[in-house]
Amino acid sequence: MIRRKAGMIIDDELHAVIVKPLPRGSKLVAVMDCCHSGTGLDLPYSYEWRGNKFKKTIEKSAIRHGRLATAHCTLFSGCADNQTSADTAKLSGGTFTGAMTYAFIQSIEKYYPNLTYSSLIRAM
Repeated sequence: MIRRKAGMIIDDELHAVIVKPLPRGSKLVAVMDCCHSGTGLDLPYSYEWRGNKFKKTIEKSAIRHGRLATAHCTLFSGCADNQTSADTAKLSGGTFTGAMTYAFIQSIEKYYPNLTYSSLIRAM
């Protein structure tokens, strides 16, 4: 349960409420275009697009704390844990929204239905 107190919602809480209850074999695709969202769901692995391939990193803290998912979970994050997300006004015509969200939507609109995770990341 998410505790009711001031401050940020931490990845441990999001994992407990969103990821952990998912049935084995189910799928979750999440988009978090917010500051400090790199490990937003506290998943055991992360992937970064480097050059022309994904680089897999084992998130030791998630594994150490038993945060293994039985569902297939994918998180598209706007930045690393120690970064802030950028904004753009292009999506909404004046109101600032997340730059990654803008790139994500543009890429899906341009390449759907022929998308893979790799092609989506390359397009973004």
